[in-house]
Amino acid sequence: GCGDGQLLEACAIAGLPRLVGVEQSAKRVAAARRRLEAFQSQGQTIDIVQGDFLQPDVRWEGVDAAVVCEVMEHLSAADFERFPAALFGGCRPRLAIVTTPNADFCGTA
Repeated sequence: GCGDGQLLEACAIAGLPRLVGVEQSAKRVAAARRRLEAFQSQGQTIDIVQGDFLQPDVRWEGVDAAVVCEVMEHLSAADFERFPAALFGGCRPRLAIVTTPNADFCGTA
């Protein structure tokens, strides 16, 4: 998920006008919202959503870009299989960046 919003903050500083962060942890959602409060008053739209990216949701459909940063290694094997359909079937970003800290990761969490 978006964690406490560090990457979102960098995107906000870069001036991106609309950001959506998705995180399962209520504690981390609250931290991200606090971190990004100041940018809301500058005219940027930043939504931090407590939820599961693998579940379809209109709030993140049709975004320009999706960054899935160090999430893959936390997915169960079943969720790993569902991930491509969730990203490219539901979210449908024009650009997708997916990273994992382990180059040998094979999706068997």
